[in-house]
Formats: sequence, structure tokens, C-alpha cells
Amino acid sequence: MDGKQRQEDFADINATWSGLDCVVYTSTVEAGISFEISNHFDSVIEISNINTGVHAEAFAQMFYRVRDCPHHTISLYNSKKTGIFKEPNRDLIRAELSALRPGDLPTAIKGGPLKPGSIT
Repeated sequence: MDGKQRQEDFADINATWSGLDCVVYTSTVEAGISFEISNHFDSVIEISNINTGVHAEAFAQMFYRVRDCPHHTISLYNSKKTGIFKEPNRDLIRAELSALRPGDLPTAIKGGPLKPGSIT
């Protein structure tokens, strides 16, 4: 995403995100972004490697960009070298989402063929 597109998208985050079913972002979305539309998203899932230098306050800031959401999940993992934690993968994320909305997942998350125009 170029700087101009980012600026346009972030100018009115409520308008931008309200047209989406799923938003994935990095630590570039920390403070200053606030999605205020109640009950639009069913879940916030934060996935982080505990070996990255994300400060605890920044971690919390990223987690609550969506203000009113009924379900929050944090998934932490460690470096692959330690073997303590397993790295999050598609199956783990799919299981978490299925538990929330078992009959209403997009085809792309279920792993089936993608229908033209089903994701915008």
C-alpha cells in the first residue's frame, strides 16, 4: 500500500473498515486509529511473536483498535528454535473462527475454492 492509499484509507477508518468482513493489520496500526461501529466485527484475534520488540503498551493499543467487539483472543508464540510454543497457522486460526461462527465463514477461510467477487 502506498502512502497516498494508506492516508485515504485511514482518513475515515469507520467508513473504510465498515465495508469489510475481516481486517488484518500490523503494528503500524497502534495508536490514533479507532473503529467505533458497534457489533460490526465478531472477534479480534491478535497474533504475535513474543520475541519481537513490541512493547506491552503498544501490544494493548493494537488489540483495541476495534472498540466494541464481543470476543478477543490473544495468540502468542515463541521462536521456532525453542519448541515451547507452536507458531499460529491457518488451521489454528480457522478453528478459532469456526468456534465463533461455524456456519458463516467465508469460503476462503474454510479452504474451499474462492468464488469470483466473494472477497473485496
